[in-house]
Amino acid sequence: MTRNRLDIPTNTSTRFQVAVIRNGQTLEVLGYTAQKTKIGIYNLMAKDLTHHFTESELNTDFIYSAKSGFTFGSDIRIGFTGKTEREVAV
Repeated sequence: MTRNRLDIPTNTSTRFQVAVIRNGQTLEVLGYTAQKTKIGIYNLMAKDLTHHFTESELNTDFIYSAKSGFTFGSDIRIGFTGKTEREVAV
């Protein structure tokens, strides 16, 4: 999923990591996006993520905020982790 550090050109824009996060712990990295906006997160939510959620979380409305991304209740969210692709590349 992540590219080798040598494969990332130095003249490309920074790509930010988007993940499913529960209580500060990353459950699944969804990918990387150069768009640090709502649509950047939303575009990476294309696959089925329901196995990460409880029944009550699935029944709640998700709320977007620029600080935390999409939140589902109080414990789980989908948003930026604070890491970049260059930081996690090997």
